[in-house]
Amino acid sequence: ACDAVRFDALRDTLGISDATCSKHLKTLTDAGYVTIEKKPGLTRRYPITWVSLTGQGLTAFNAHAEALRQIVAGVMPDPAEPRYDKAR
Repeated sequence: ACDAVRFDALRDTLGISDATCSKHLKTLTDAGYVTIEKKPGLTRRYPITWVSLTGQGLTAFNAHAEALRQIVAGVMPDPAEPRYDKAR
């Protein structure tokens, strides 16, 4: 729903600790699914961390969401379909 989200808003929405959020974001960054950018804060003395989904991340998310929809519907993904990635 947005181009980028602040780290603290993401952490609070997920209800997890800073360390857990950072660890998961590092994994997602290493996979090329998100980018992390630090920008100066307006009223704070420290930078604000912004997280953005990459095109590759959006593709992976949509494929995962579709697989979950198929599981809920009682249909397993067809491994012969191009969108099915055996590495996941």
